[in-house]
Amino acid sequence: MGVESKFKVRNSRKTVLLVVLLTVILISSLLAVYVFMMKADGVIYVGSEEALVDAINNIVKPIVIAIHEDVHLTKTLVIPADKEITLTSNSYDDNFFKLIGADGYDTITVKDGGVLTVDGIIVTHALETTGRGVEVNFGGTLILSDGAISGNAVASYGFGGGVLNDGTFSMSGGEISGNTIGGNGGGVGNRGVFVMSGGVISGNNVTMVEISAIVGVGGGVFTENDFTLSGGVIDNNHAVWEGGGVYVDFGLFSMSDDAVIANNRATGKGGGVCSNYEGAFKMFGGVICNNTANWGGGVNNRGVLEMSGNSKIVSNTAMGYGGGVYNDGNFKMYDYGIIDSNTAGSSGGGVYTVDYFEMSDYSIIANNTAGNGGGVYIDGGIYYGYGVYSQGTFKMLGGTISNNTATYGGGVYNRDGTFNRMDGVISNNKTTADDSDDVYNSKR
Repeated sequence: MGVESKFKVRNSRKTVLLVVLLTVILISSLLAVYVFMMKADGVIYVGSEEALVDAINNIVKPIVIAIHEDVHLTKTLVIPADKEITLTSNSYDDNFFKLIGADGYDTITVKDGGVLTVDGIIVTHALETTGRGVEVNFGGTLILSDGAISGNAVASYGFGGGVLNDGTFSMSGGEISGNTIGGNGGGVGNRGVFVMSGGVISGNNVTMVEISAIVGVGGGVFTENDFTLSGGVIDNNHAVWEGGGVYVDFGLFSMSDDAVIANNRATGKGGGVCSNYEGAFKMFGGVICNNTANWGGGVNNRGVLEMSGNSKIVSNTAMGYGGGVYNDGNFKMYDYGIIDSNTAGSSGGGVYTVDYFEMSDYSIIANNTAGNGGGVYIDGGIYYGYGVYSQGTFKMLGGTISNNTATYGGGVYNRDGTFNRMDGVISNNKTTADDSDDVYNSKR
């Protein structure tokens, strides 16, 4: 080969190497720009547990993490202190990707100081596996704005099948659905602060009952601290004992605006809501409707119950006593509170009271039906044992009791109780057995 040919070959090799080098540099530059753009828009895209954990642990500012496929976890995903994370789906339609917890582990834990927003993913477990959806530690924050916490199960005695909240939980959208627990709170167990302004808590279930230990209550929500419900729906939940929709053990449960508690079921007491001795339920608005239980189809109250502000308890059913409300505590109804169209198989279509009940200020009890006491049934006394005796008292300071129906006592049936009627209207009630359309007094 001549000198000139050798020179041409060498130049050709140099040219090829130069082209390869330039190509590598160009691709690397494009990748760098691509990664920068993905991070610059505030979103990190992941498709595996390893990438998700790495993204959470390495960010230093609030960040959005989008999963682009279902992610199966091998252990609990932890949101550490001082991390503010939003989890969403990288999906072009309404189908959310799933974050699937490991068998026997909670899917997510939010630590003290951590903040997690669920905005378009499904936090769940596979069929035939167990584990809670989300646990929020004291000082942690959970925000649910879209997506779902669904299909989780705590098999043995526990607290909160979908969410266990010891911190702060704010729900403005999304759903908590189809969760199951063997203890209390099929959907949510709340020991912190829970604010619900939208979304749905539905189809959750409590399966185990132990009456002496208060187990088997709160199909949708079990709360031991403050729970504010100003919007959204709690429906189609079931408790094997009490509180099909909500069970208030301690603290204040307040309900207002357009919130709805509907179509829940309790085998024992309080189809919609059950408020225990240390609990308080204040209803400033909203509707409790179409719930069922043995006692207290709409509400069973052993603590404090207040109704006002055009709040409604309507179309609930009790197989036994108190179609709308079974009251064994302190119940005050005023300022356009309405109890309407409820049914009791035995007594107290609207209200069955064995403790203190006060009605005033344009409140209404109407169109309810029962065997005895279509509107209100006053039970003169129940002996609970251990020296505890409850005396039914009804003080009527105002309001209207009308168009209720019963065999005896269409408006009010008083069985050895105390009925102080100081004002108000009792009219147009009906009975089928005698002429005690409005008030019937009975002795034991």
